Amino acid sequence: MAGLRLFAAAVSLAALLFLSLGSAGVSAAGSSNLVYLANPPRVFYSASQGSSSGNNICSAGSGGGSTFKLHCYTPQVLQAAYNFTGAYKLVGGEANAGSGETIVIIDAYGSPTIRHDVAVFDTKFNLPPINLNIYCPQGCPSFNPESSNEVGWSFETTLDVEYSHAMAPGATIDLVIASTNFGNAINNAEQFALKNRLGEIWSMSFGAPECAFKGDNSQFLQSQLILEAATAEGVTPIASAGDSGAQEGCPSPSALYPSSNPLVLAVGGTHLNVGNGGAYVNESAWNDEEDQFLLSQGVTFPYATGGAPSVFFAAPTYQEGVTITPYNCASETASSCVAGQPYSPSTRVTSDVSYDADLDGGVLLYWSAIPSQAGYYIVGGTSAGSPQWSAVLAIAYQYAGAAAPGSINPYLYKLAGTPAFHDVSQGSNTLMPGEGFLSTLGYDPPTGLGSPNVGILVTRLAQLLPTA
Repeated sequence: MAGLRLFAAAVSLAALLFLSLGSAGVSAAGSSNLVYLANPPRVFYSASQGSSSGNNICSAGSGGGSTFKLHCYTPQVLQAAYNFTGAYKLVGGEANAGSGETIVIIDAYGSPTIRHDVAVFDTKFNLPPINLNIYCPQGCPSFNPESSNEVGWSFETTLDVEYSHAMAPGATIDLVIASTNFGNAINNAEQFALKNRLGEIWSMSFGAPECAFKGDNSQFLQSQLILEAATAEGVTPIASAGDSGAQEGCPSPSALYPSSNPLVLAVGGTHLNVGNGGAYVNESAWNDEEDQFLLSQGVTFPYATGGAPSVFFAAPTYQEGVTITPYNCASETASSCVAGQPYSPSTRVTSDVSYDADLDGGVLLYWSAIPSQAGYYIVGGTSAGSPQWSAVLAIAYQYAGAAAPGSINPYLYKLAGTPAFHDVSQGSNTLMPGEGFLSTLGYDPPTGLGSPNVGILVTRLAQLLPTA
């Protein structure tokens, strides 16, 4: 029987899910270390059942009679909703999608069962076998199941690998595992990927709120140098924009790094609604405090997509002319929320694009790093968007026969307002009480340019990308 398994102390139904920073968070360890956290929001669904009971809805509960429902999506639902299926027709079918391209996934600690888990996942969802390489530049860490930090990263690793592969089954996946989640270890992993030219698309489902460190932090500066060198050699870096609203736990709105770097594609989050067969219906900015399906069940979670102006990086040319609309809430009631005057920021703004991220609409994955807790989980967060946008671009580069373009952002902004994107214009990333931004027509911080219509996006990008 499907049910909920929590990795935290008992809480009320209003906070029944495992609440975490999701794809990105940070703490400071002294003045020199950044400590990136990865712990995607998740709920245990079933030890063996990998599909919903119908209408893409899964039941979850505490085992004591308190239950609630979540929308839950298989790989095939997302393939249909975002028109990967149309793109597959352009590149010789699903099994060939991404062939000749390599997606590099940067994670800390890894998961001791990742090869087994992705094989189970592939079998359950009728996906081709994965071509997976695992690299541990500083030696592969021993997994400590008693460490909530390492357990969180093991879920992150599983999500990244399973869903980059699910959307681009023909792509090679190179998993590069940092020995710890300190900034210097992450930098070393990225430097290894660059030095060994592992692949031209990097997925980084982690980040640090800019309010948590100073601009002269040595690990921050070193990371910038690595990203500059990587993009100069054609690498396209992609990172999650965050799961804790515009403020990300800070006193005011704060972008996450590395997604705030103008060279990086910042992926925000949406709530995705689908119809029969995964047909796309609509999306809104991911904000669980605005999710009526949850609220009608008496369930609320303090989670929303990130997206905010940077305090470190000037506005890139590709964002010239964008406007953003503040949306601030004085209390914990929606009636206290007021929209401010739209303005054009002078600094870089995240997000650039968006993707399904709400746990109410989470993806189904298989995880067994702790055998007694093995099974299928519903997982959310902008963590899910970074690897799946990596798959989008792997297919786009394959179809275009393009030379590695480096930062993809200038090309994507040329497609603003076209059918290559679903413009998301409802909702906000303001957690009450607090500050944030509205999702509006055109560009906005919660959802950027919008979510992809992959079949159209790959053809439009092919007309823009440099030839090989």
